[in-house]
Amino acid sequence: EIITPEEKFHIIDIWENFKPGTKKFYSNFNFMLLEYLIEVLSEQNFTEYCKQNIFEPLNMSNTSFYFDDIKDKELAGSYHNFGSIYYPIPYTDVGYSFGGLKTSISDFSHYIIAYINEGVWNGVRILNESTVNLSLTVQFENASASQYIGYSLGWQYFGGYQNSSTYGHT
Repeated sequence: EIITPEEKFHIIDIWENFKPGTKKFYSNFNFMLLEYLIEVLSEQNFTEYCKQNIFEPLNMSNTSFYFDDIKDKELAGSYHNFGSIYYPIPYTDVGYSFGGLKTSISDFSHYIIAYINEGVWNGVRILNESTVNLSLTVQFENASASQYIGYSLGWQYFGGYQNSSTYGHT
């Protein structure tokens, strides 16, 4: 219903008409499509798939897409800056694949360590080494390079900062 123009959830503003790799256009739609593909191919609900294939193997016991599942209710919050005043952004349970994950620093470190170790945390493999390398390969370079050098698959690549390269995402 998002992809087909005649459907009720189709949003024209998330579509562009250019050859892949020639221009960048930030959109969370790609993660919604990935979420859908995971559900179709695994025949599992996306949140359950992540729990079974990522969170449990990595011992991420305080990680979920739902606030009710989080043990530590003192999560760090997000803020929006209006001038010099910071306003808290309320927690919501929306958008699983494109930003709805709730986790602790300890749990998140297990995931990041798995990435650093080419898909392995504490002897448990959740990703193939080739998958990690592909996901960190820059797919589109930023022409201005003012903030970052480019986008990889789900990550932004920041290079040359204090003679080091980093990956991240807001």
